[in-house]
Amino acid sequence: DLPAMIQRIASFLELRPNADLMAQVAQQTTFSAMRDRPSFDHSWFGQKPGRKFEFLWKGKVGSWKDFFTEEQNRRFDRKFKQEMAGTGFDLSYFD
Repeated sequence: DLPAMIQRIASFLELRPNADLMAQVAQQTTFSAMRDRPSFDHSWFGQKPGRKFEFLWKGKVGSWKDFFTEEQNRRFDRKFKQEMAGTGFDLSYFD
């Protein structure tokens, strides 16, 4: 129930969005809208030879090896640290 989850997040953030904004957020946060968004630029990441870039896939520990080269993994780690600097969020994962 996407609208209910958006409302839950808005409440947590102590926001009170109007119905139009709620509808816009719901439309813009579907997987297809995020995948097709021109501002989603993954060109910095490169592409593993023989694999088409996929916006999302089922998560499984260690499955990055099926999609990314070691160099792409290092690029991701650098980009993540750059984008998340100062947020206190840490990406912890295990192989």
